[in-house]
Amino acid sequence: MSIRELATFAGSVLRLAYRRKVSLDKAFQQAKMPKKVRMMPQKLVYRVVRGVVSDFYLMRHVSKEVYGRSLDPYGLGMLWLYYKGEDFLEGYEGSLRKFRRELRKGMPRYKELCDLLDEASDPEERLAVELSYPRWFVRRLVSLVGLSEAEKILRGLNKEVVWVRINTLKAELDLVKEELEESGVKLRKDGDLWYMFEVLDYEEPLHKLGPIKRGEAILQDKASAMVVEALEPEPGDTLLDLTAAPGIKASLFAMLAENRARIFAMDLSLQRLKSARRLLALYGAKNIELLRGDAINPPFLTDKGDKLLLDAPCTSSGAIGRDPAIKLHLEDEGWASKFPKLQARMLKTCIPPKGVLVYATCSVLESEGEEVVKGLKNLLRLDLPGSAGYRIYPFSDKVVRFFPHIHHTEGFFISKFQM
Repeated sequence: MSIRELATFAGSVLRLAYRRKVSLDKAFQQAKMPKKVRMMPQKLVYRVVRGVVSDFYLMRHVSKEVYGRSLDPYGLGMLWLYYKGEDFLEGYEGSLRKFRRELRKGMPRYKELCDLLDEASDPEERLAVELSYPRWFVRRLVSLVGLSEAEKILRGLNKEVVWVRINTLKAELDLVKEELEESGVKLRKDGDLWYMFEVLDYEEPLHKLGPIKRGEAILQDKASAMVVEALEPEPGDTLLDLTAAPGIKASLFAMLAENRARIFAMDLSLQRLKSARRLLALYGAKNIELLRGDAINPPFLTDKGDKLLLDAPCTSSGAIGRDPAIKLHLEDEGWASKFPKLQARMLKTCIPPKGVLVYATCSVLESEGEEVVKGLKNLLRLDLPGSAGYRIYPFSDKVVRFFPHIHHTEGFFISKFQM
């Protein structure tokens, strides 16, 4: 086994994710994998690559302390395997020891990781370095909830939580659950939503399993499902999903309404709408009309549905556990600051003259949640098993937030308006 080639491959994935602002999975697929790395267990390779991407800020800090400069992505991959490879490469101890000896020779100022963290005198700086986040992001969370709670949120975001929804439009719940478990998937039934299961462990990639391929089981976060639950789907409803692609939420609405709702699924991207058409057909969702349009300037009046969903484009800071490459994108605070303006424009345009509207974002930032809905009238109190919004806002008890460290979900903000 070549540890060096594994480190180089991890560095190439990091480089692609950082420069192109793409997801970890997309960068992983696009990077050229060396032959020796292809021969390794792919679950192990993915875990190493995920670790390198997730710990980007930590390793960049370490490289400045050890080498006096920030290393390129390949060097950061080497450094990560030096400091953290032992926890991941069980069975490759001999190769790792040799790799570490060689790398250590070129370190001008070697320091243990714990010593580097202890040198951080400012608590916020230590959090940003140890848990590997942009400093501004940590500072923002600390200002909202305090240092202790911010640390819990950041640690929770670093962990991947996987949920699966059983699609009763295609198959019986118990039969799908049984097939998944026979395939080596360890499941925990959710106490709030009868169709949701937390994936505790699995043996082979979930997307390769029969129920997933057949659309009988769908990878969807519980908090994402709660966005649909906020709309209280019923047979006879008319839903307008303003940013629908790839159609996961629309398919859940159809399932909960027993395929007896009329759904208009809109999105700006023609390519994403084509993908949504394929997925919705796979999931057995019916009575859905796909529309191409911009939520900022809808091509029709928003009274087309008695229930509206605006799951707005956002930083996806709540989904870091699923995609740690989001951390890299967040380094650009200017990029992150563009989303609240877009969300506010969408929400202002889409508020219907009648009916209800649910506005949601997969974000832990107040700028994409409370700040966007602040000052708007007719905000309804939500009855969902989440937490209240950030307490510094007087209407926090009316909106709902989901956090990974509390609810074992992605970070989500959900609000609802009655017109």
